[in-house]
Amino acid sequence: MRADLSKATWRKSSFSGDGASCVEVAATKDVIAIRDTKNRAGGILTFRPDEWHAFIVTVKQASCNLGGSLRCSLPPGAASTPLPGRSRARGP
Repeated sequence: MRADLSKATWRKSSFSGDGASCVEVAATKDVIAIRDTKNRAGGILTFRPDEWHAFIVTVKQASCNLGGSLRCSLPPGAASTPLPGRSRARGP
């Protein structure tokens, strides 16, 4: 998927501070693009907005199911479906 990213605003997580070991994200109306902060001239991964949304929901769901620290603000119905191979039951 080719996208014109010449006017895209790239941003990185506020959690990464001044470090260069992270990725940057840019969004246009057609794609979400990801690149490596320490190699900005390297490859860029692009995703359709629906693909990116599915990725984010899956990451948040995995974090919630595994007791992670991501905010568990999932779309309605997403949190009710455990990831494959994971159960919602938690032991003491």
